[in-house]
Amino acid sequence: MVPMTKEDIMEPTLFDRVVEAANVFIKAGATIDPSLLNGTSSIALKKFYDATRKVPWLEPLLSKTRLKERAWRCASHVAFYALQEHQRRCTIIPAITSAMQGMSLIHFRESSFPGLELLTGAREALQGAGVPPGCQATVYLENMARHARNLLRSELGTRYKGEVKRGITSLAGNIQGLVERVTKELEGHVDSIPGEIARIVSTRLTRRVKDRSRGRGAPVGKHRLDALVDSILDGKDLASWQPARRQWRDNLVEDLSSKTHDLVLDTIARDSIAGVFATLTVEEALGFIFKPRSIPSVRFSGPGLPDISNVLLERGKAIAKNYSGSALLTILAPTITNILGVVHDNPMSFLKLPKCKKQSIPVAIDDGQVYRLDIQLDDATGKVTSATVHFSLEPYQVECFFLRDLDRIDAMLSRGFKPARGTITRKTGGGLLLHLPFEKEFIPVDGSPASTTKREGLVDCGVDLGLKHFAWLSIGDHVPSTPEAGSRDDVISASREIARYCIDQPQLVGSKDAWLVGGSFDPIPNLKRKLIALAGRVRRLQQRKDLLKQRYPGRYKHSMQYFTARREWQRCWQKMRHLHEEITRQVATRIIAACKHYGVKLLRFEDLSWSSHSSKRVSGAWLASWQVHWFFSQVQERAILLARLAGIAVELVDARNTSKRCSTCGTIGNRKGKTFTCVNEDCNKKLDSDLNGARNVRTARTSPRLYARGGGARYRPLACPA
Repeated sequence: MVPMTKEDIMEPTLFDRVVEAANVFIKAGATIDPSLLNGTSSIALKKFYDATRKVPWLEPLLSKTRLKERAWRCASHVAFYALQEHQRRCTIIPAITSAMQGMSLIHFRESSFPGLELLTGAREALQGAGVPPGCQATVYLENMARHARNLLRSELGTRYKGEVKRGITSLAGNIQGLVERVTKELEGHVDSIPGEIARIVSTRLTRRVKDRSRGRGAPVGKHRLDALVDSILDGKDLASWQPARRQWRDNLVEDLSSKTHDLVLDTIARDSIAGVFATLTVEEALGFIFKPRSIPSVRFSGPGLPDISNVLLERGKAIAKNYSGSALLTILAPTITNILGVVHDNPMSFLKLPKCKKQSIPVAIDDGQVYRLDIQLDDATGKVTSATVHFSLEPYQVECFFLRDLDRIDAMLSRGFKPARGTITRKTGGGLLLHLPFEKEFIPVDGSPASTTKREGLVDCGVDLGLKHFAWLSIGDHVPSTPEAGSRDDVISASREIARYCIDQPQLVGSKDAWLVGGSFDPIPNLKRKLIALAGRVRRLQQRKDLLKQRYPGRYKHSMQYFTARREWQRCWQKMRHLHEEITRQVATRIIAACKHYGVKLLRFEDLSWSSHSSKRVSGAWLASWQVHWFFSQVQERAILLARLAGIAVELVDARNTSKRCSTCGTIGNRKGKTFTCVNEDCNKKLDSDLNGARNVRTARTSPRLYARGGGARYRPLACPA
């Protein structure tokens, strides 16, 4: 945005005052009825604002911000969604701590924390708690589990600090068992350390020799490794580096291996343990209680060679910290169980109220008192000639700005989109950024079933994803058999089909909804052929790499031929990943475009938790060669995300016999390739197998797997923690 005049400058202190008002509303909203935080509509926001304005001490604090009342309403939006998130966390954290109490404490130290067992237990505890489906997603629950573990660590470091100190003292007083464990662990590293030292030093020296041969880096004689390189070459030129390096490396390994016999591992273990407990604090102890230390690699900075005893000492410290963490976790087990119980019973005392820090202001466009967008169009061409934004967050003050990049606004308007509620953000280096979303109302195409038929029931869509064709869609309507909206527990084979679509490569041409209203004259991309060619190229490069490994055993990584083959192999895989992402994005957007076109309220997929890569013996050579785009359920996951952003509910159905059962009579028929034939003589149906599967998915029962049913919710830009 560009200011129209020199006076149209929004000072940074204005954003600070809006943030201050949002924090005031957060404190006031924590004292009102929690039921006022339900919902996301403008009515719910207004009820929250009216209730918080009745708090006696709120008015003087808001007056200090020197903002107009409409700006206060914008700040209350941030507080509303922040308190909503805080309320959800007060429900989710007890469920997670309850699942933690039934786990072994050793899981807290695993790198895979939180595991599947913890997430499953948390989801079972959240059943019927009224938490939105997005809050039960895997990524969200993993973050909440880490948050709960951080709460546990914080309590151990503050309120229960004495118990941790007593555990450290008890462990330091009896270290004989710890010495034996560290010594035994170091015995497995002694034999491999000479080879590691020789390998890392040899790699650094070879890198320096390449720089010298190409005239790069420091001048000859000025680098710290040049003396060692010259001693290895012994007066020879750089062309003889490889045989001289191999001979030097073999001699170095023998020399270092002979020195390892003189090491006393028991003494090194005691020194490493003493180094750990000499300056051990509570914070450091909590660090390796909940996060194991990795074994440090050999460090080489030159010009001298690394000392084996120092390497073993550093590794002994890491091993001692890991064993000490496990021992302290066992000592503190009763305290940890007590803390988890307290957090479960009273999460409000542990979860602090959110605090707004982001320099962003949500604005409304309903009455133009805070924000108004004026777009001027050319009468002849219909293109956007200018776009101005007017802000008024302070009494009797209005700032005007020009918008840049009018081509993007013109493109959105030409496609039938209209500007919606936006957000102003102050950039780090100064200046303002307007986040302006565009929305498009559902307008059925004339003559389509959505515009000519009046339906009283629920419009749903069944999707069957395949390999020969990307997806088949079956769209129909029915009257729900249960009071719950969006439920499809009873099989209703008589539900009427409105439309059916096959999404394949021709449907990927043009915009995401162009294939619904007519074809495109653009050439059809043959993505499948590209994937087949790249897969063959990858196989040939892999064979080339394996051949070079056999030809140059132990030193193939220094071969230019191997480096070139490996680089091309990586590029091919990168191209394949880009094609996979493009296919999943294109197919998912076209599925949602068809759902919006027909007003679908319920989108149903197969539960693909059982799926796997089909072998050549099962699917045939052609399908097995390009089916790498499938990657289990990438298309399904992206379509589910887009559906929830569009307000479409999503369900996963039981995939059993969806491809074998007749969609008309329910008889188990014969499927051969892309053709399904019903064996019932009264039916004798014959149709595309994927279309038959899509119809069965639309009427199948919901999957018995946990969390297969989830409600859709529109995307709310402000529904993130402030």
